[in-house]
Amino acid sequence: MGAGLECYDANGALLFDTTYAPGRCVGSVDTNGSSGSINVPEFSMGKPFVVLSVTSSPIPHRDANGNLHAPVKVSISGNTLSWKYAGDMGGNTTIVYGYSP
Repeated sequence: MGAGLECYDANGALLFDTTYAPGRCVGSVDTNGSSGSINVPEFSMGKPFVVLSVTSSPIPHRDANGNLHAPVKVSISGNTLSWKYAGDMGGNTTIVYGYSP
Protein backbone atom coordinates (compact mmCIF):
# COMPACT_ATOMS: atom_id res chain seq x y z
CA MET A 1 0.00 0.00 0.00
CA GLY A 2 1.37 3.42 -1.01
CA ALA A 3 1.60 6.42 1.25
CA GLY A 4 1.19 10.11 0.52
CA LEU A 5 -1.12 13.08 0.56
CA GLU A 6 -4.04 13.68 -1.80
CA CYS A 7 -6.46 16.63 -1.68
CA TYR A 8 -9.81 16.67 -3.51
CA ASP A 9 -12.41 19.36 -4.16
CA ALA A 10 -16.10 18.99 -3.26
CA ASN A 11 -16.76 17.20 -6.57
CA GLY A 12 -14.06 14.60 -5.99
CA ALA A 13 -11.55 16.06 -8.47
CA LEU A 14 -7.91 15.71 -7.44
CA LEU A 15 -6.41 19.11 -6.58
CA PHE A 16 -3.04 18.11 -5.16
CA ASP A 17 -0.97 15.02 -4.49
CA THR A 18 2.63 14.15 -3.72
CA THR A 19 3.55 14.18 -7.42
CA TYR A 20 2.62 17.88 -7.70
CA ALA A 21 5.64 20.13 -8.38
CA PRO A 22 5.04 23.49 -6.68
CA GLY A 23 6.63 26.66 -8.00
CA ARG A 24 9.96 27.99 -6.86
CA CYS A 25 10.34 31.70 -6.10
CA VAL A 26 13.72 32.94 -7.30
CA GLY A 27 13.56 36.67 -6.63
CA SER A 28 11.67 39.93 -6.50
CA VAL A 29 11.99 43.42 -7.89
CA ASP A 30 10.57 46.75 -6.70
CA THR A 31 9.31 48.78 -9.64
CA ASN A 32 9.57 52.15 -7.83
CA GLY A 33 6.71 53.39 -10.00
CA SER A 34 8.69 53.12 -13.25
CA SER A 35 8.47 50.77 -16.22
CA GLY A 36 11.40 48.40 -16.73
CA SER A 37 12.67 44.89 -17.33
CA ILE A 38 15.14 42.35 -15.97
CA ASN A 39 16.69 39.11 -17.21
CA VAL A 40 15.72 36.01 -15.21
CA PRO A 41 17.80 33.01 -16.40
CA GLU A 42 15.78 30.62 -14.20
CA PHE A 43 12.71 31.14 -16.42
CA SER A 44 14.28 28.63 -18.82
CA MET A 45 14.03 25.96 -16.09
CA GLY A 46 10.24 25.67 -16.24
CA LYS A 47 7.02 27.64 -16.55
CA PRO A 48 7.54 31.24 -15.33
CA PHE A 49 5.12 32.94 -12.94
CA VAL A 50 4.77 36.29 -11.17
CA VAL A 51 2.93 37.53 -8.09
CA LEU A 52 2.26 41.26 -7.67
CA SER A 53 2.24 43.04 -4.33
CA VAL A 54 1.22 46.69 -4.42
CA THR A 55 3.30 48.34 -1.69
CA SER A 56 2.16 51.95 -2.12
CA SER A 57 -1.00 53.52 -3.50
CA PRO A 58 -1.20 53.51 -7.28
CA ILE A 59 -4.72 54.08 -8.52
CA PRO A 60 -6.18 51.25 -10.61
CA HIS A 61 -7.90 52.31 -13.82
CA ARG A 62 -11.10 51.17 -15.50
CA ASP A 63 -11.38 50.20 -19.15
CA ALA A 64 -14.27 51.13 -21.45
CA ASN A 65 -16.31 48.23 -20.04
CA GLY A 66 -15.80 49.34 -16.44
CA ASN A 67 -13.37 46.51 -15.60
CA LEU A 68 -10.78 47.41 -12.97
CA HIS A 69 -7.12 46.91 -13.97
CA ALA A 70 -3.87 47.04 -12.02
CA PRO A 71 -1.72 50.07 -12.82
CA VAL A 72 1.20 47.90 -13.93
CA LYS A 73 1.16 45.36 -16.76
CA VAL A 74 3.65 42.49 -16.48
CA SER A 75 4.83 40.34 -19.37
CA ILE A 76 7.34 37.53 -19.86
CA SER A 77 9.16 36.85 -23.11
CA GLY A 78 11.81 34.15 -22.98
CA ASN A 79 13.94 34.99 -19.93
CA THR A 80 12.90 38.66 -19.85
CA LEU A 81 10.43 39.92 -17.23
CA SER A 82 9.03 43.33 -18.19
CA TRP A 83 6.57 45.69 -16.56
CA LYS A 84 4.90 48.83 -17.82
CA TYR A 85 2.80 51.37 -15.96
CA ALA A 86 -0.44 52.67 -17.45
CA GLY A 87 0.06 56.40 -17.90
CA ASP A 88 1.41 58.22 -14.86
CA MET A 89 -0.04 55.85 -12.25
CA GLY A 90 3.16 55.74 -10.19
CA GLY A 91 3.28 53.96 -6.86
CA ASN A 92 5.49 50.98 -6.07
CA THR A 93 4.74 47.38 -6.91
CA THR A 94 6.88 44.46 -5.81
CA ILE A 95 6.99 41.68 -8.40
CA VAL A 96 7.88 38.26 -6.99
CA TYR A 97 8.94 35.90 -9.76
CA GLY A 98 9.81 32.25 -10.19
CA TYR A 99 9.09 29.11 -12.15
CA SER A 100 7.35 25.80 -11.76
CA PRO A 101 9.13 22.70 -13.10
